[in-house]
Amino acid sequence: EELLADATFDVVGFLATEVAENDTEAEELLFLTGSGSGEPLGILTHLTRLIAEGYTDLAAPVAAAATVTANDVRLFPLTLPIKYRKDGSWLFNRAFLRKVAALRTEEGGAGTGEFMFQRSLALGLPNTLDGYAAVESEFYPDNVTAGAQGDPLATFGSLRHYWIVDRAQLTVRLLGELYAETDEVGYKFHKRFDAAPVRAGAFRNMTRGA
Repeated sequence: EELLADATFDVVGFLATEVAENDTEAEELLFLTGSGSGEPLGILTHLTRLIAEGYTDLAAPVAAAATVTANDVRLFPLTLPIKYRKDGSWLFNRAFLRKVAALRTEEGGAGTGEFMFQRSLALGLPNTLDGYAAVESEFYPDNVTAGAQGDPLATFGSLRHYWIVDRAQLTVRLLGELYAETDEVGYKFHKRFDAAPVRAGAFRNMTRGA
């Protein structure tokens, strides 16, 4: 209570900003690895379950362990039908980006051509990997540095077929009476949303090879 009384800035607004930032990161993690039980179903969880059920065409390995070549990057999107490929995006983490950042198109032979990964210089436009949008996430599992055969290195697919539904925007509720005995004030933040893939074949995992 003393902090609120003496504060020279908007404490509630500050807390709301911090919570919103943390909430965005929590959502990003769930959109990738959420279980679907009481929380969103993540893209990677969805693919892992389908592959375990026998839909092995939803994953394609690179030739050797976590080695990624220009050919891997160029050919992998072709594992998807054109209806999903035409607006496809790459999803990966920093370790995968290190693997592909120096790859070239090799039009004139090995080590030549344009860099396949291109940073966007325009506000609102994504980075690209061989012409497709490239989305880096700190929450994509790092199976590049250490992983087993079959673990995903990156995912490619149509994010248009991953639906996110916001049922209730972030709200804050004052809990003044609950902590009155200790001269404290509580705030409860609430948001309700869900998400899940809506097309089984819209995504593919690039996986570690043997």
